[in-house]
This record gives sequence, structure tokens and C-alpha cells, in this order.
Amino acid sequence: MKKPRIYSFLLSVICLGLASAPVIAQDTESGEGEAFEANIFEVFLGGTFDDGESNASFGMTYERRLKESFGIGGLVEYTNGREWVYAVPFIVHIGESWKVMLAPGFEHAEGENNYLTRVGTAYDFKFDGWSLAPEANLDFVDGETKVVVGVSFGIEF
Repeated sequence: MKKPRIYSFLLSVICLGLASAPVIAQDTESGEGEAFEANIFEVFLGGTFDDGESNASFGMTYERRLKESFGIGGLVEYTNGREWVYAVPFIVHIGESWKVMLAPGFEHAEGENNYLTRVGTAYDFKFDGWSLAPEANLDFVDGETKVVVGVSFGIEF
């Protein structure tokens, strides 16, 4: 079976982003003069719950913080041999630890692409440039609602 071109494209984007990370890493100042890290890369481990089924989910998220309280990025997630999720998260940071996400995108399952909207929240526990974030998300796709919960391990640079 021939792999869709989107997989090659996304892999190229991820590799390019990781390769250029040291070049674009920077501290950015907030309005109050405090520095915050402008780039965040996270690996997600969790589960997706849909119609009484539960499946393991694995994913990656990159966020570029444009302001102290707002970021935009890319998200790729794989659910236990069944589906891929691709989305563009818009993230609002509330205080130092809370974040809320709205991510339009699509789900690729059983050879079809369906529009998806993900909404979610997470709480970052930060440790010297690293973070641990329990998170809960709802995926609205093709008239169904899926619950995605887990934990993200992140690095800020």
C-alpha cells in the first residue's frame, strides 16, 4: 500500500523544525519584562475514548508562543492503529500554568479525512525548561465526540 503524501510532508516539517530548533531558540520578554521561552515541543501519551472503546494515543505538538499569553503550532497524533489526527492548535496561556486550546484540523481514519475540532485544557508543571502537563481534550469529528486524556512531556527552548 502506498503511503499518502501527507505523511512524507509532515515528517519533513517535523524534522526541519527539530533541526532548526537551536537556531530559533530564544527567550522573549513579556510586557512586564520577564522572560519566557518562545518554543515548546511536547510528546503526548494517553488514551482516546469513543463509543465505549478505549485506545492508546501517542502524539507530538510544537508551539511557537507569539506573546506570553498566546501561541500557535502544529499537532500530530496517532491512535492505536486506527486513525491519525492533524491539527493547528491556537493556545491561550492563563497565568503561568494553565492553557486552553482550540485546534481545527482533520482526522484520517479508514482511508477518509474528516474535519475535526479539538478543544482542551492542560496544566503545566515546569522544571528548569522541562514540563509535565496532564491534559483533557474533546474531539468533535463527523458528528461524534471523542475524549482524549493523557500527559504531555515537554521541553521549552
